[in-house]
Amino acid sequence: MDLPQLKTKRLRLRPLTYNDTDRIFEIFSNPDVTRYWGHDTLEEKEEANEFIQRTISGSKDESLLEWGIISNQNQELIGTCALSGLDQEHHRAEVGFALHPQYWGNGYMIEALPAILRFGFIKLKLHRIEADVDPRNSSSINLLEKFNFQKEGLMRERYFINGEIQDALFYGLLRSEFKRF
Repeated sequence: MDLPQLKTKRLRLRPLTYNDTDRIFEIFSNPDVTRYWGHDTLEEKEEANEFIQRTISGSKDESLLEWGIISNQNQELIGTCALSGLDQEHHRAEVGFALHPQYWGNGYMIEALPAILRFGFIKLKLHRIEADVDPRNSSSINLLEKFNFQKEGLMRERYFINGEIQDALFYGLLRSEFKRF
């Protein structure tokens, strides 16, 4: 699938390219970003290249759709937002997102997430979008609940990331529950 650009008032969401390697490394080598990410912190720039290669391959086979979030103000890559685990048979996917800490608290994900949800529910005709979040990640939990995601369960000690055992809360949003923000 050719990943389309999505636009909001302050942001442009576009496919990642290898030109984004340095910025992806800067974002995902930061332990504050990866604390609840689901993967270990990047330690070498080559891992950022591999990250981008996975997004390019995932877009081709439609298993992972990952957008870079670009600030219209400075044209800088400030984070990523993705639909992963796309399951056409069951019409579902999982949403994930991350921002550079410099941009936390400015409402950027409140703006980016609806664009991804609209794309999933309208363009991909998904029935359900899921999210998996660490129970300590109150910012992500608040964001999901703002968009009507419902808490569906807790999986205890599901991940071992950066040397730490982590629980996972599962959230789900059905197309019928999606409010078009």
